[in-house]
Amino acid sequence: MLTNLEDRFLYPPFAAGLALAAHGWGEVDRRAASRLPALLRVAFHGLLLWSIAAWGLTHRMDETPKLDLEQAQRALARRGGRELPPGPILAVRPHFPFWAGRPFAPLPIVDPEGALAFARVRNARALVLQVPYDIKIRPALAALTAEVPPPGFTRIDRQPIGDGGTLLLFRLGSSSSKDGRAP
Repeated sequence: MLTNLEDRFLYPPFAAGLALAAHGWGEVDRRAASRLPALLRVAFHGLLLWSIAAWGLTHRMDETPKLDLEQAQRALARRGGRELPPGPILAVRPHFPFWAGRPFAPLPIVDPEGALAFARVRNARALVLQVPYDIKIRPALAALTAEVPPPGFTRIDRQPIGDGGTLLLFRLGSSSSKDGRAP
């Protein structure tokens, strides 16, 4: 589960709340009861709750407007979907695999070699990235944005998105040419 948490969801006060909740609020409160007055314990709970709410309401990540992104995903799915071998598509979000009519396999937070290993386990034959958004939350995959992708990745197609971003579609497995680009 932790490999699929995105930056915007794992903010510090929420992480602290998760740790306390995992141990059990009751147990933490019981142990603190002998050391702290009740008012201080209530104030601590209130502070944690307030910080989670304040951070969550103000924490924003830049993201492509939804309509531009959907149109780009549909266009790439129409063009590139025909060239893909059958099987799931690795992606950060399930939208492109849906438009391509393929099963979705969540892309873990790994480097390119880890993505290939995960793809073999899940029998995934393709990967789609939304650049620069996906690279912000999975920086180890930045090598896939190079003109020549790493071995095992063949760039099939790319689709610009209205805000200057790009969707990149890759076939996974052995490359069909030496430079990693489709012939």
